[in-house]
Amino acid sequence: MTGSCRISGFGPPGGGGSPERRLSTTRSHPMSLGMKNLGKAASLPLLMTLLAPGAARGQTSMGGVSGTVTDPTGAVVPGATVLLVNQATNVRNERLTNSAGFFTFVNVRPGTYVLTVELSGFNKAQIMPFTVDVNQTVARNVTLQVGAATETVEVTAQSELLQTTSAELGNVVEEKIIRDLPTQGRNFTQMLLLTPGVNPYSTAQGPKDSTTNGTEGNTGVPGAAFSNVSVQGQQNRSKLYYIDGIINTGVRSGTYVVLPDLDSLQEIKVQSHSDKAEFGGVLGGVVTMTSKSGANRLSGGAFGFFRNEGLQARDPFRDFNRDKAPDYRQAQFGVNVSGPIVKDKTFFFAGYDGWRYRNLPDLRYTLPAGAELDGDFSKSYGGRKIYNPFTTRIENGRVVRDPFPGNVIPANMISPTMQAFLKAYMPKPNVAGNIADNFLNSVGNRYQTSHGNTFQLRVDHHFSTRDNVFVRWTEQRISNFTPVGDVGFRTPDGINRNFGGGLSHTFSSSMILDVHGGLAAQPTEDAPLQHPLGVEPERSLALPELDRYAGWFATGFTGTSNSWNIPDLGQQGPRERNNPTWSVGTDLTWLKGKHNFKVGVQMIQLSRLQKNQFGQLNFSPAQTSDPQQSGTTGDALASALLGLPSGLQAFVPDATATTSTIDFHFRTYSGYVQDQWAIKKNLSLTYGVRYDYVGRAVGKGTQSGFDMSTGEFLIASGTMPPVCSAAAPPPCLPKPIDQIPFNQHIRVVAPFSIIKPIKDNVGPRVGLAWQVNPRTVVRTGYSLMWDALVNRGQYAQHEFERGWPLSPGISISELNRPGQDPNTRIEQLSNLPFAVPPASPWTLGGFFNDPDRKDPYSHQFHVEVQREVTRNLVTSVAYVGSRNGRLEYAGCATCATRPAYDGNRRMTPAERDQLRPYPYITGGFTYEQDNGFSSYDAFQFKLQHRFAHGLATVLSYTWSKTIDTSSGIALAENGNGGGAGVQNFFDIDSNKSVASYDIPHILTWAGVWELPAGPGKKWLTSGLASAILGNWQLNWNALVRSGAPFTPFVSGDPANVGVSNRTRPNLVGNPELDNPTVKRWFNVSAFAVPVNSFGDAGRNIVRGPGFWNVDLGLQRNFKLGAERRLELRFDAYNVFNHINRDLPSNAFVNIQDARAGEITGIAGYTRTMQVGLRVAY
Repeated sequence: MTGSCRISGFGPPGGGGSPERRLSTTRSHPMSLGMKNLGKAASLPLLMTLLAPGAARGQTSMGGVSGTVTDPTGAVVPGATVLLVNQATNVRNERLTNSAGFFTFVNVRPGTYVLTVELSGFNKAQIMPFTVDVNQTVARNVTLQVGAATETVEVTAQSELLQTTSAELGNVVEEKIIRDLPTQGRNFTQMLLLTPGVNPYSTAQGPKDSTTNGTEGNTGVPGAAFSNVSVQGQQNRSKLYYIDGIINTGVRSGTYVVLPDLDSLQEIKVQSHSDKAEFGGVLGGVVTMTSKSGANRLSGGAFGFFRNEGLQARDPFRDFNRDKAPDYRQAQFGVNVSGPIVKDKTFFFAGYDGWRYRNLPDLRYTLPAGAELDGDFSKSYGGRKIYNPFTTRIENGRVVRDPFPGNVIPANMISPTMQAFLKAYMPKPNVAGNIADNFLNSVGNRYQTSHGNTFQLRVDHHFSTRDNVFVRWTEQRISNFTPVGDVGFRTPDGINRNFGGGLSHTFSSSMILDVHGGLAAQPTEDAPLQHPLGVEPERSLALPELDRYAGWFATGFTGTSNSWNIPDLGQQGPRERNNPTWSVGTDLTWLKGKHNFKVGVQMIQLSRLQKNQFGQLNFSPAQTSDPQQSGTTGDALASALLGLPSGLQAFVPDATATTSTIDFHFRTYSGYVQDQWAIKKNLSLTYGVRYDYVGRAVGKGTQSGFDMSTGEFLIASGTMPPVCSAAAPPPCLPKPIDQIPFNQHIRVVAPFSIIKPIKDNVGPRVGLAWQVNPRTVVRTGYSLMWDALVNRGQYAQHEFERGWPLSPGISISELNRPGQDPNTRIEQLSNLPFAVPPASPWTLGGFFNDPDRKDPYSHQFHVEVQREVTRNLVTSVAYVGSRNGRLEYAGCATCATRPAYDGNRRMTPAERDQLRPYPYITGGFTYEQDNGFSSYDAFQFKLQHRFAHGLATVLSYTWSKTIDTSSGIALAENGNGGGAGVQNFFDIDSNKSVASYDIPHILTWAGVWELPAGPGKKWLTSGLASAILGNWQLNWNALVRSGAPFTPFVSGDPANVGVSNRTRPNLVGNPELDNPTVKRWFNVSAFAVPVNSFGDAGRNIVRGPGFWNVDLGLQRNFKLGAERRLELRFDAYNVFNHINRDLPSNAFVNIQDARAGEITGIAGYTRTMQVGLRVAY
């Protein structure tokens, strides 16, 4: 069979027909799409953006002030002196208006300022205090009145909420809300949801809605609320975090590195659809946090928040066998101080934040309680029939096996090694009763603990009005203990750092230089799985290479197609991770007339260090299943007792090339030029272009990988490696090249050449802000964005970690393949030559990339109308859209290109291999290409009241739809049932649906309200009633959203294409129930197992429960003299104790599971309360 399968790069593939063998991709650069396609995508809103432009800031923590000075006739006034004074530090900056009467201050630290303008012959004008926010350019136009310069005219500033110079989308969270809003675990990500277009639901790898503190996890108090957000319809990974302009983003996950102390933050800003070319590197949002600095006044404070099980409601799922919440303790506390080192010159801020946590975690297991470990599965939970793999044969063209009589494995067939291993490490049941009644017989009774300590120091120095500098160091140290089973444990400890600084130099009033740089790093070392017995039981069993791999553990006894819920068993060696990210950049601003020109360059180096040391045995039900009913038969525990692993991995780090160490880095170099043009006092145009060059990933080891467009395996070593010997360790060939099967398809290329540099990331920007009248602004913009950072960091690793013929030990994804006679028992593993690579690359597992893969891009466009209701209250409505290409599209590119049946006869594995794109490539790896696409369209509304008259509030609503072909880098990122998200890799259009993170409706409302009673307030200003009822404050944070989609699937491989659990069912009815329950959320009867084919049900065809939650805080404020205050707080998270139900787990969206459609947990948290105290001076 010959031909080609053509998959388009942007938009659905054209044409029909049957996909055929060879893979190729057709790409079009996004700049070549033209107005025709963009017009279809965006219609009138985009047409407006192409006629316009705007302004935005993202990767800096500063703001700006600009304006035009005129006389009473409207004529511009050149040569006027403009003075900008910071009210906290008295730091002063001075400018002269140019020939166009225009002035601009750049690199203005967020804070409160007073602006004065004076010129001989005119009264001095003074604009009363106003606020400059992070990444905001505040417009302050001034009209001078004729008169004596000794007379001052005070001018009330207009609302800073009305964005008259910028077209960016976003939201600023001010200090009052940061400090007082009830936030679970004091995690700032909850405040990101106050921005329209920010979606809290995540299907990305890693933590979803709570912190975990695992390796490379989002740090914080365990279980605290956390939002791994999607911004403006982009994938959850595609966002960047910055603190003071210094990157704070993990290279792989797209999440933060250091969790900042809320009391150290002055502002948080979320921005997207940026029209300034200085900002880029990501498709989604940029989150910029500005840390506090000192002022001329010495100030400080301390706080403490405390909770226990008496303040926590029972979880009906976790605590089904308890009448109250389990034992629980949590304390968060901190202290900070700031002030002057040299008055008006040098300032400092120092802070500490810590937590202490102890909890009885939700550890529930379904363990063998009878005679299973002796081979008797006759009364086993789940009742799955087990089959003898040694009877495998072909009858009438079908692969068949005989069942074990009575579901009992004969004693002489049991592996003594694995039986002893299982009996040594298997946890013991501790729950009495019938296992069938509650699906478990063991509950954890040991505490999980976590200790965290965060330190921060910042120093600012002002040499003169021309030169300013700052440095900051933030470090977080975390120590954790997590129980596993009855006596096992994990200890994922880590250190997170973010430090750096910046320098600003003013050459003249029209030319300013800014230089900044820093590091974010998250070095962690942990013991993933430890047991008090250590490796001694394994030593007596003579498991292979025990000391070399620091122990073996067994996995695969839980999840889809398993009756059991057994934790990993054994002893796992240590692992190390570190992803240091360096950034340095410089920007030059040149003011000319009404133009604000800016050029700059930036270098970011992202590094990846990973060390593993372990031996892993994978077990599956498939080895003891009926090949004709693989989804409902077989038992992983039975497979283990027979000593038949389905795969294995064994890694060891050392100083030689024979290592599982992944150590590489790559650099991005960015340059831009832009102009912000104040065409008129009420009209600002921003335009520019950005270029991102992404270099090769280089490091230790040898890159290698598949090119599925040619069927070749590429080795990036420059020359063919030698044959393995004592003098030639890996990378080496297990045999001479002419003895390796299909060696004509193995090709050597230059070192580090598989992942090519990316040279076409050119992104134009344009934006317009038009102040229609003093209270109304229309803003519109267009930008072409590229993801040059987070996406690259993940897929670069794949070419280093699967490096045949570099041997990290051994990695075999398929042993004892289903449908074939078993050929590798556990006792034989000691004979495997672990220092030698596998016999060929053709059976490798894991992940590989298309060598021609490039960065994703996004055409982004929006139109927004802002309206000032009062000076402190602004509303806005917006249409926001994007069309996105070159996205991740991953699946089984080695599977048969069509269902492997000859009529109704199921083909044998050997026959099926002939239907693969390349019959000799049979490995079960996931292949990743860049031909995915998505679209996003949204209506957005925001109402914001800046803190004034005792009230600050933000209400945001988003109504949107996101459509894509795949929702992330890994199949699991397609959500529950995500393995079937890409059912047929060769038909991309069949996988098009709403994105796995598509949430149509999102409403958030948060606020801080000082009740108008008490001294200095409107009511009850004195007396006993004032003492009791005065000075109370109400704080709240509410979220309402739609449910998330998921994909029902079927077990096994009914299409017989060579991969399991990737098939969707047939749709034969309405999947929605009129009255869904936690036992049956969707109509399982609406689906049927396909016969000899793929299923016809769509991806993400069912939605889970909606979600709503209200967090409420009550606060009493006391004044302790003129300079000190005391706050007493009582916070209630999920104050109404509304039980938000989670989606059915991945196992229970399998329609063949007996519990299909069942929900077994909550989303979010039950009501949790805490008391707190804060002292400030």
